[in-house]
This record gives sequence, C-alpha cells and structure tokens, in this order.
Amino acid sequence: VKFGQDVATWLRCSLVGKIAYINQPLVIYHKDGLSSTSRRFDRRQEPYPVILLKQLLRDHAIPVESYPYAVDYIARSSVKTSKARFRAGEPIRALFPLWNCLRSRTYWNKIFPLVLTEFFPSIKKALLK
Repeated sequence: VKFGQDVATWLRCSLVGKIAYINQPLVIYHKDGLSSTSRRFDRRQEPYPVILLKQLLRDHAIPVESYPYAVDYIARSSVKTSKARFRAGEPIRALFPLWNCLRSRTYWNKIFPLVLTEFFPSIKKALLK
C-alpha cells in the first residue's frame, strides 16, 4: 500500500473499539518534497482506504451509525480520483469513480457540474469568465 495506510489503520481500529477525534495539534508532521509518499502516489488510482471501505460496506461490517460517514468518505475521495483522471486525459475512465458518489446526496451536486464541464469545455470556459 503506497498511500492511505494511516487512514486504513484508524478505520480498522474503529471497528474493534471506540476512538475519538481531538481537534488539537499533538504531533509535528514533516513533509519534504523528496520523500513524500503523496508525490509517488498516482492520484488516478483508487486509494486503499476507499477499497477497504467499499469491501467493509459489502460485508456489512460498518456499524449502521457510521454508514453515512463511510459513504461520504468514499464519495469525496472518488471525486478527487475522477478529477485526476480528467486532468490526465482519461474522460471515460474518470466516470467510473463517480458511481461511488451516487449513494451520497451531499456529492450529487458535485458530479454533474464536473462531468458537464469536462465533457463540454465551452461550458467550462463560460463559467470561468
């Protein structure tokens, strides 16, 4: 796994016990350009946490109260993957991650403008003016 192993670890921990979020900086994260895993990760690939979450949803291993959060995480990540594929000149392949957004009403309003502006550049140009 090249990207997302930290999120996947926290996800697995949340399935066996309670975890909490503390909105305080408790660590210092150093990120230099040469060793950053995010530079080596191809954003057109589906991240591992999304693959894991989709599997857990299929297996009904996600608690009911966490289901909307899992769906939203998958949708948010899928929009990013789709955008990366559009930027790479892969418009048909860019559509596949967007299917993951259909479960999340929050992301419905992001799907259609993205697809319209990528497939019809004249709309994109008009919006940017």
